[in-house]
Amino acid sequence: MIDTNHSFYRPANGAAIIYPSTVSCIETVLSDVAEHEDIGYIRVDGFSGTSAEATALATNIQQRIREQDHAGIRGWIVDLRHNRGGNMWPMIAGLGPLLGNGIAGYFINPDEVQTSWGYEDGVAFISSPIVTVQPYYELLVPAQKIAVLSSRQVASSGEAALIALKGLAHSRVFGSDSCGLSTSNSSFQLSDGAQLLLTTATMADRHLNAYGGQVAVDEHVAQQNVLAQAMAWILAP
Repeated sequence: MIDTNHSFYRPANGAAIIYPSTVSCIETVLSDVAEHEDIGYIRVDGFSGTSAEATALATNIQQRIREQDHAGIRGWIVDLRHNRGGNMWPMIAGLGPLLGNGIAGYFINPDEVQTSWGYEDGVAFISSPIVTVQPYYELLVPAQKIAVLSSRQVASSGEAALIALKGLAHSRVFGSDSCGLSTSNSSFQLSDGAQLLLTTATMADRHLNAYGGQVAVDEHVAQQNVLAQAMAWILAP
């Protein structure tokens, strides 16, 4: 599946060769931050790094949730607007207190085989644990409103986080539809040391709604207004 916008080839020596893409992930996005004592604000950007760095990131995200949580909180804003992808597992592990335990999404291959992934008590998993936060945090008041901020910059693993949150009954997505790389790659090592990453599956949410392209927002909002709109929704009766 090379003509999927997401596959690429990395020679043993040299830069990755990315196949021509028909999607655009360009949009000007603000870096404004929600400031309200009854609204938690968590920004999650793209990430690539070592296993230790992945664990540190997931732990940091949960720590930020812990620091802002209190009994009177009205809801949460998860800002994915700058998230261009990378390693999805520290994102899922970090956002686990908001996602809740259980399946958060699926990868579906061309043979319709479904592979579930999700979060359970500090662990982001797919068949087996990938990233673990210990000790993990649990919300004081679960299932509060979650406003998710999206933009055209949100791609790949960023879209996995978006899909995981969008599948929650108490969430709503604001901003712009995502880039359109909501697929999963598998890595194949070649005999000459090169690496081929091919798209082998489509992302789906916890309800098995399949994507594979852009993830649509619930409310299209200009980027300069998206934060205010999300806050208004959370604070509405």
